[in-house]
Amino acid sequence: MNTTRNPDVPLAPDLPAHDGPLFATLWETAGDIVVLLDRGARLEAISDRGLALLGRTRAQCLGRGWPDLAVAPEDRARLRRELEALPENGGTGLAEHDLVTARGTRRLAWALAALPGRDGRPPRVLACGRDITDMAATVKTLRENEAAYRCIFNAASDAIFLNDAETGAYLEANERAVALYGYTPAELRAMSPAGLSAGYPPYGAEEIREKTRLARQGQPQLFEWLSRDKAGRLFWTEVNLRQGLHSGRERIIAVVRDITERKMAERALRESEKKFRQLAETIDEVFWLGSPDWKRIFYISPAYERLWGRSTKRLYEAPLSWLDAVHPVDREQVLGALTALIGRPVTPGVLPEYRVVRPDGSVRRVQARYFPVADDTGVAYRVAGIIEDVTDRYAAQEQLKRVNERLEDMVRERTRTLNRMNQELIREVTERRDAEAAMAMAKEAAEAASQAKSAFLANMSHEIRTPLNGILGMAQILAATPLDGPQQGFLKDIEESAGSLLAIINDILDFSKIEADRLELSREPFGLRGVLASVEAGLGVLAQEKGLGLSVDVAEDVPDLLLGDADRLRQVLVNLVGNAVKFTEHGGVVIGVQCVEACLPPEAAEDHASQELLFSVSDTGIGIGAEDASRIFEPFTQADDSYTRRFGGTGLGLAITKRLVALMGGSIGLESVPGQGSVFTFTARFELEAYPPEPAAAAPSPPPLPPMDVLLADDNRVHRDIIEKWLLRRGHRVVAVADGQEAVDAVARAPFDLVLMDIQMPGMGGLEAARAIRALPHPGRAAVSIAAVTAHAMAGDRERFLTAGMDDYLSKPVVQRELDRVLAGAAAKVSGAVPPPGQAGPDG
Repeated sequence: MNTTRNPDVPLAPDLPAHDGPLFATLWETAGDIVVLLDRGARLEAISDRGLALLGRTRAQCLGRGWPDLAVAPEDRARLRRELEALPENGGTGLAEHDLVTARGTRRLAWALAALPGRDGRPPRVLACGRDITDMAATVKTLRENEAAYRCIFNAASDAIFLNDAETGAYLEANERAVALYGYTPAELRAMSPAGLSAGYPPYGAEEIREKTRLARQGQPQLFEWLSRDKAGRLFWTEVNLRQGLHSGRERIIAVVRDITERKMAERALRESEKKFRQLAETIDEVFWLGSPDWKRIFYISPAYERLWGRSTKRLYEAPLSWLDAVHPVDREQVLGALTALIGRPVTPGVLPEYRVVRPDGSVRRVQARYFPVADDTGVAYRVAGIIEDVTDRYAAQEQLKRVNERLEDMVRERTRTLNRMNQELIREVTERRDAEAAMAMAKEAAEAASQAKSAFLANMSHEIRTPLNGILGMAQILAATPLDGPQQGFLKDIEESAGSLLAIINDILDFSKIEADRLELSREPFGLRGVLASVEAGLGVLAQEKGLGLSVDVAEDVPDLLLGDADRLRQVLVNLVGNAVKFTEHGGVVIGVQCVEACLPPEAAEDHASQELLFSVSDTGIGIGAEDASRIFEPFTQADDSYTRRFGGTGLGLAITKRLVALMGGSIGLESVPGQGSVFTFTARFELEAYPPEPAAAAPSPPPLPPMDVLLADDNRVHRDIIEKWLLRRGHRVVAVADGQEAVDAVARAPFDLVLMDIQMPGMGGLEAARAIRALPHPGRAAVSIAAVTAHAMAGDRERFLTAGMDDYLSKPVVQRELDRVLAGAAAKVSGAVPPPGQAGPDG
């Protein structure tokens, strides 16, 4: 380009160039282009080099806005801001923007200077520009290369250090080095390789300096090194040292890789190999490791020499030499199996059993198993196997086979024997079934007999109680009439005879209940000494009449508050004491009580403890012979069962007593000397009771009842007359009928306050009549109080009558006190009041 200035072309009219050639020279050489702009950015002057750069004439340029004339559109706004920000008097600045030239868009760097105006002219801006397009491209390339270097440097998975070749100091370290050692880049630049080492031989400063020296001499170093991080942790690394140039200067490049896991894996592998060898060389089986083509042996355990009788060295030299020892008869089979495996993928399998002939001529039978050893990709790179000596097992199997054959012969013989025995068993089973059938029939017959017995006892009770009720009832009525002395004696004899007969009936019924296991003991608190006192008071009169003494002797420490059935205990004592009084003519009777073992204190009742007591009844009576003592507790048995015996009785008292004692968890015994007396002893177990029973309130005299309408249904005329007279004497109105149908008709015709219903009547019985009354359409008459009056006194009779719809229950012979209770309950129901205590009905 011609840069010689044309002297005929004027510069800017007021520039110093008019004063001499120096400015003109500077104007043309100050840069690739020099322009003079007014404050509005219009072009006032431009150098010749600038015109040449733009490819325009001066006339085309002067007076035009410089940004629109030559500046690239994207830089125009920025240039205007830079010019406006330039101070007016002597201010300078730098700028950079693209210029549209004859050579295309070029990048220019500008130096801006604000020139003061002269002679009243406004200030202007002098701009010198230099084309930096080529230099910018070079800088960009250098920056990109540096960025790529940094990216690779920091992206490396290994730690990389750049060391000074002379001092060994760290100049640079990548991000992996910072993470591995825990130091910041600034901390690393202040350190040397010795600071990252274990610090003791052979991993100290001298050793690392020697390796650095060798690397500087052009001998690359690759070695394992024990390093230490900022926290003091020691770890294994692999270090690669090489000499290199960086920025034109000699440097040592160190690449460090953390091999801690590899070292641990190598150690684990060594330990595993050691264990493997120890195991392989200890077991009796032969373990081998070979190539997948079956042509090489990598390992064979020492058991091979013991089993084959040949050295392992020979097998390593000739891997198929083991076949030489295979028995000739088995060799072809083994070779065929091996041939089938060659060239195929290895899968777990078993070779046929074969025999090995050892050098001493002995033969061993072996079994070989093989399996692949695969790498991480699943490809088998080895074949392993175990050869087991099965000679003894084979011999045992053969022996077992012979034994099994003998056993099969024995089993066949035994089977024949069992078949014979089975036939005999079938015959025995048939006979047993026949016997069981006979037993079942006998059981049914026994149950039928038991039912017949129960029915007989019920009927006997009914048939005896019904006339007995008449006897006792008439005796009570007769007692209310004027009688002289002999007549009163006769009446007393009648009542005692009837009472004795009633006691016999009650004994029979009690024994029937016990024998049928239908007698259950109650469990209520009671006072032991109170029970004994009641027995003493009840039988003391009888003893006094015979001139006998009756006393009670209770040990002081015997607990008094007990939990059990006081009535049954009283019944046992009454039976024993009554017998003692009955069979004693002179002397007396003593009731004694003591603890079987140590007596428990009262506080033991809190733990529900139980106490076993020993009762005794001693008398000075006639005594019992040894031959009779063993059988008097049997039912219907007496010591004197002759026609001339002095004492009566059914022989059930002691049998009932024995069974009641057993129900109370005890036993009964007897010691007796004929002519001197007897001692009956029995034991019973009771729980201790912590709280005494509430004393029964004295029953108040029943208030007089209002006259009531009573329907009396009974087929027995005597019984009707007795009850009717009792009711009429108390001021009640009575309608008497003889069967159940008449009772239903009477209730349907007129209202009644109470129905006294006999159970067993001809035609319609009492239960059927009660159900018919409950079904009457009139609600008031259907709800009338009905009381069963019956001689049925077996266990369960009372509950059966109440379930059938009866409100109350009276047992024959009827006692006036019980009749008054039933009347009071019916009166309370009529008035809607609660019956007074002692008159609450059958459950109260």
